Amino acid sequence: GLGETWVSVGIVLTGLSGGSQELTISLLDADGAPLATTTEYVGSDRDGGEVLVAASFTDDTPTVDSVRVDITDASMIFDGESFQVDVGSQQFDGNFWNVKGTATNDGSENIELGGITCVAFQAGKPVAGMQTFADTIVPGAQVAWEATATYDPKAEEVRCQGEG
Repeated sequence: GLGETWVSVGIVLTGLSGGSQELTISLLDADGAPLATTTEYVGSDRDGGEVLVAASFTDDTPTVDSVRVDITDASMIFDGESFQVDVGSQQFDGNFWNVKGTATNDGSENIELGGITCVAFQAGKPVAGMQTFADTIVPGAQVAWEATATYDPKAEEVRCQGEG
């Protein structure tokens, strides 16, 4: 609502194994006490490579000092296949942060409601994130996608990943 502070978090994880993971993401105050918590799921460990995560908090949390991520194995429940995502452009137009790109299905089955996660970076550090979904992508096809948020992350770089 008006006058409230909402928080967007962009997270980069590496070294994951064992397939899908449940992430408990907590906003902490200066004493390390949780102010707000949410849960996100990662469907692929990307063979220990970079995994992007975006989380949004709509609680009024103006005094966040740090973020904690607790990881629990969620395999057998949420395993997902990654798909190719390319960022074409990103900009803040004064009202909205827009990221546009393409998603490609290199697999042999349809990707239904493929999730796309984007993380904004400033000086190489993740500062914000958002998620969107691609339309159905048939094998061998490429589709355009767009993600929009109502804040300016002042991003110098945006990286996105797809998972379906």
